[in-house]
Amino acid sequence: MALSKYDIVSKMCSSNPEISRVEHAAHFNTVINAITDLIVEGNDVTITKFGSFKTRQAAERTVKNHLAGKEIVIPASKRVSFKPSATLKSAINQTK
Repeated sequence: MALSKYDIVSKMCSSNPEISRVEHAAHFNTVINAITDLIVEGNDVTITKFGSFKTRQAAERTVKNHLAGKEIVIPASKRVSFKPSATLKSAINQTK
């Protein structure tokens, strides 16, 4: 199940009810915006015990459109990749 921003903020609210939902949402937005800005600037972002966000250059490539039977050129672009930390990998692979 994919969680939305609303779901994550709700989880934050249940963990710390002394802070309002609006404040939790503002904190969440601040973190996401900071990570986004750093990635856009070309920085790698590592969050200890969570993982790393890195940008990489994807080369131009040619693919075949099987419906039209034509080749299409996909231009080079930057991509963001996420590599989970060992701690996160271990947590998701634990049997319950």
